[in-house]
Amino acid sequence: MSTEQDAPHHESALGEPPADLEDFPRATWSVPGWRVHPDFPDAPDRGCWYFASVPEHEPSRFTLREPHGTCYAASTRRAAINEILGHWRTQPVPSSVLAGRLVTRTDVPDGSYADCCCNEAEPYGINAELGAAPSTYELTQRWAAAFYEAAFDGVIYRPRMSAGDAFALAVFGPTGPAAALGGDFEHQDLPGAASQEGYRVIRPPSGPGEIIPTEDDLEPD
Repeated sequence: MSTEQDAPHHESALGEPPADLEDFPRATWSVPGWRVHPDFPDAPDRGCWYFASVPEHEPSRFTLREPHGTCYAASTRRAAINEILGHWRTQPVPSSVLAGRLVTRTDVPDGSYADCCCNEAEPYGINAELGAAPSTYELTQRWAAAFYEAAFDGVIYRPRMSAGDAFALAVFGPTGPAAALGGDFEHQDLPGAASQEGYRVIRPPSGPGEIIPTEDDLEPD
């Protein structure tokens, strides 16, 4: 008799999206969104709303192909910071690595989002790997494309790097900046926000032999 222990651990339990997602559960986003992003001082939103696409940008979990793109947000400031820091969230992080980035609190566009956090999503094949598996971006991008084709405005899912009750949101839109979205913006520099959340933000090392993260070690947005 086969048991859970007999199953190969390297195989993904997340399958391909089904052909029909018309009745997939839908939800609205009713709280402000938090984004970590590069600071563009001359932009009206300082670069908060930018929709990245494949193949122009580094691929991420729900990136759509041009001319469509995806922009990510979280329901809490801490969850947004966690997604950027990745495995460095448990280690001291030099302030120079975080410099030039902002944490922004903003309104999220009204829309009909695919709710991948409810029990009703399970019969469609949804499980925690949708938001957590680190090496299945091609598969999750196919899910994103399927949701887009089914007239969803984005995806609500559980963030990979957070253990609490936060939610993550992938918003679909035309590739490129969209400063008109979001309404009010509350910006804070990332080093200061990270310190307030309890991360240990330090100055760069002054001597040899100390291994520190670089900007390339931050998780892609």
